[in-house]
Amino acid sequence: MGIYRSLSDSERESISAGVALAGHLAGSDGFPDLVDVQALYDALLPDLTRPHAATEALGYAFGNLLLEQTWLCWAMMLDDEFGDEVAIVVRDRALGCSPLSMMRHRLEDGEPCDLAELLDATVRRLRQLGQQAASA
Repeated sequence: MGIYRSLSDSERESISAGVALAGHLAGSDGFPDLVDVQALYDALLPDLTRPHAATEALGYAFGNLLLEQTWLCWAMMLDDEFGDEVAIVVRDRALGCSPLSMMRHRLEDGEPCDLAELLDATVRRLRQLGQQAASA
């Protein structure tokens, strides 16, 4: 469980700009879909000098895919130890995930990843945790 707050307007603009950058990097005309996000991940994976902005854009785009679930939303996770980070959270619950960290850590580890599987697993886990929190 974490502590989350709503995003500021500038934070929302940063997310939108990141998603748009991911679409541009993936060669998409609009918001990147799962195929675009996977292509961007695969292109960044072998590039050890990958720009930080590209990695962040990938995380924003992956998070945007999670928002297909209407019970999820963007928020800011507050963490005194590691620093605040944009997150995807279960509405009305103090739980979520950090798509930017998810992508960054996998890329840093040089880990090939099927993002469709990761997306499904993340949604399932957040749903499970949300249901457990609701019944507690």
